[in-house]
Amino acid sequence: MYLLMRYMLLFLSTDLSSLATTKIEWMDHLGMDEIASQEPGAFAKYIKLYKNTICGRHPIAVYLSALKENKESGVEEVEVKFVKYEHSSRVKDAGDSSVSYASGVVRKM
Repeated sequence: MYLLMRYMLLFLSTDLSSLATTKIEWMDHLGMDEIASQEPGAFAKYIKLYKNTICGRHPIAVYLSALKENKESGVEEVEVKFVKYEHSSRVKDAGDSSVSYASGVVRKM
């Protein structure tokens, strides 16, 4: 019972907007990591598991498949790196929404 009450007090005293923003950032960075890995299957699993709505997810998946094919066939090898990440706004309560923006660079190795 003591642990339950302690958990409830911790939860009640936590800034909910901070928790929501942290979760959004975690999910976004996980998605960016999957894209940077250049593994189309890993990105597809991420989308399916977290149901994160990513504008351009279909063209990203096609591009990842092309990168993988080029690498495996010895045509070209690239590095994918994200260089900028921002939010449209911070989530303050359950009714709020936020859009994340990420910029990436693909560079020949």
